[in-house]
This record gives sequence, C-alpha cells and structure tokens, in this order.
Amino acid sequence: MDTWKSINKRLDSLNLKKGIYPFSNKYGIPTIIKQDVKVNKLIPFGKKEKDGTAHFFLDDYAFERVWNTPKKYINTLKQYDNVLSPDFSLYTDYPIAVQIWNTYRNRWLGRYWQSHGIQVIPTVGWSTPESYDFCYLGIEEGSKVAVGSIGILKSDKASKLFNLGINEMVERLHPEKIIFYGEMVKGCKHECCCHPSYAKTNLRGL
Repeated sequence: MDTWKSINKRLDSLNLKKGIYPFSNKYGIPTIIKQDVKVNKLIPFGKKEKDGTAHFFLDDYAFERVWNTPKKYINTLKQYDNVLSPDFSLYTDYPIAVQIWNTYRNRWLGRYWQSHGIQVIPTVGWSTPESYDFCYLGIEEGSKVAVGSIGILKSDKASKLFNLGINEMVERLHPEKIIFYGEMVKGCKHECCCHPSYAKTNLRGL
C-alpha cells in the first residue's frame, strides 16, 4: 500500500507539486505567456557562453535534467538573455500519449521558468497531422515562436511533414515572428528569422 510519503514523492517526479499552471485545452497543457523577447543569437543549453538565447535543439538526454530537477537550473537559465522552451522530441513513431506528454513538458517548463522571472519563447514541434490536435496548444496567438530543422533534412518525407506542420502552425497561431534554427527546409514558404546551427557558427569563426 502506498504511503503519503511515497505518493508525494511520485507526484513530485511529475512536477505537479511545483505548479499546475493555467491552461485552455482538454489536455491541461499550460499556456506560455506571450512576451516581447529579442533574440540576437541562439546558444545550446549547457555551453559556457551565456550571451544570447538558450535553445534546446539537442538530443533529449542532454537536457532531460531540466525536467527532472527544474529548480536546480533556474539561476543558470537566468544568466542567458532569455530561453526557448525545451524541444522534447515528437518522433513520428512515438505513441501519441508520449508526444502529448513531451508537449506538456515543453509548455510546463516554459511557464515554470516564466514564474521565476525568465523570459521564454515557446518552441513548437510536431510529427504527423495526427499531432495537430495538441502540438500547438499552450501558445498564445501572435506569439514569437521557435522551430528547428535538425534531423529533418535527411529525407523528403520528413521535409514534407515539416512543411505541412509549419503551414498549420501559421494558420492556427499567426505568430509575430518565427525563429528558425538550422538550415531552411526546402519548400518552406514562410518568412523566418534564421539562425545557423552552433557548429556552423563556430566553423565560420575559424
């Protein structure tokens, strides 16, 4: 039989004790508040450099810690100009339940950071059209948003799904600006503020 101590510990692993934030959807995905945020340069979370906007277009294992122990990284994230909400993966072969959960974690952390005085731009991800039911939730219309193309250019199918998803995002969210990380995807018809990957930025400086 569960004790109150074990129940509380389990709830804390879901971060429910740290905050249940306002939402306007059936899944309870929190809303990231629209903010007037300027982005000059994107920096991968975890690098020593902090003069810019922290992004999470990385393998999930590289930033899972910000979910597992969110309070621990508040002071680190405050050193950046602002941050993008974390890009937990929505792979097409992931069960829909996992994709909803990763969307929830993206928005929850964004709102949690905002509650600690950190400026946040929501990162948007999607998989197949089936994900459109939830992947754009928790983002206010007219917000600045961030998207990335890491891993998308490997196949025509992935590029097609990306373009379908970004078209749907624009239709639903009417974003003020799209911050694009990585190489532009062929066929994308939307105006984006493009930022090269960190590796390419460094190579250009050699």
